[in-house]
Parts: sequence; C-alpha cells; structure tokens
Amino acid sequence: MTRPAKEDRRVELDAVLRVLSSPTRREILSRLVTETHYPLQLSRELGVSQQAIMKHMKVLEEAGLVRGVAEPSDQGGPPRTAFKLTSSLTIAIDLGPSLFSAQMEVHEDGGRNDGKRAGAVPEGPREALAMRLAEVSREISDIGREVAHLDHRRAELVERKMRLLDDAHKVISAMTDEYLSRRILYWVTETDEFSVPLLSERFNLRERVAQELYRDMLRAHLVPESKIRRLR
Repeated sequence: MTRPAKEDRRVELDAVLRVLSSPTRREILSRLVTETHYPLQLSRELGVSQQAIMKHMKVLEEAGLVRGVAEPSDQGGPPRTAFKLTSSLTIAIDLGPSLFSAQMEVHEDGGRNDGKRAGAVPEGPREALAMRLAEVSREISDIGREVAHLDHRRAELVERKMRLLDDAHKVISAMTDEYLSRRILYWVTETDEFSVPLLSERFNLRERVAQELYRDMLRAHLVPESKIRRLR
C-alpha cells in the first residue's frame, strides 16, 4: 500500500509505472535526482523539443514526482521555472511461474531537493570539503554493497517462493476442476490474512456464500493453523 507523498499529493503505483514507461521521462528523472533543471537545459541535453519536455513535465507533475519552482535568472531577468524531484520511492515487481507481485514503497524522508543542488550547500576550505566527499563516498559504497547483498538474498527467496507456489498450484489443480475454487485456493495459499470479509470482497461473493466457503475450508483443513489463530 502506498503512503501519501508530500504536498498532499498521492503517488500511485499505476501512475508511476505509466510515467516510467517512457524512456525520455526516465532520462529526465535521472537528471532531476541530482539537481533542478530548466526545460531548455533538458531539451538541449536530451535532444528533444522544449514543447515535448513540457508535456513530459506535466505527466511527471500529475504523477506527483516533480514540481516546478521559480529560480532567479543568472542574467538579472525575471525568475525562470525549473523543475525538481519531489518524491522518493522503491518499486519491486516479481513475475514468474505462479507468482505476480507489484509493490511500491514511498519514502517520506526522501525528495529533499530545495535548492539548485540537493540539500544545503556545505561551506569550508576545499580540503575539508574533499575529505567530507570522500567520507560520504565510502559510506555510499558500503551501503551499495549491503543493498546488493540484500537484493541477492531477496532474489533467492523469490525463486524459492516461485517453486513452492508452482508445487502448490499443481496440487490445487489436482484437487478441483472448478475455476473459482482453484482461484480461492491460490489466494489462500499466498495470503497472510484470511477472513470472511476479505474472502467476500476479493471474489465479489455474498457474505453468506463467503461464510459457507470459509467453514468448508476450515473443516477440510485448507487453511494453515497459523492463519486460523490470527482470525480468532
């Protein structure tokens, strides 16, 4: 489930996936993660018309990912509109035999990009700034290695889950020829929450029908004991 982004805008998974489907918008975002950019600047860098850049920016704004900010002109003219990133998020999609999962986590403390460059610009002698940069770089490398390790471990677990789900689905197919029954059993196998209201909502069943199915599944021992305990 997604959480509200800043500025009372909700960042929704479907909207983000639509945004990321465009290579040009992905290129725009890859630049905005470091600092704000002017449309003309992006137009020159990406080899795309400024009009097209503005259309992409409108899509990005509507998805809650960027916002236009007024910045003073370097040549003393009126302020110009630059665009900055306003959201930070992680998307995980698992697709394989017997498994489909799409999740998005919105990081509430991310998206801090309030100036020309991300965050407040530190001050001090160049040597001190270089030492700080080296320290930050080392920490980033450490985090990168740890994330890579976690990603590898996650991939191993997802592969194992796919194999188990494939086994479960073969068993379910052998148990019943009825399509709805199979769908319910697939869902029960994967879900951590199981109740009459959830069963009714998930499969658009009348509550009485859901209650009967629920009781039948308990009698047939089709719901693991751990899940039954959570329902009491």
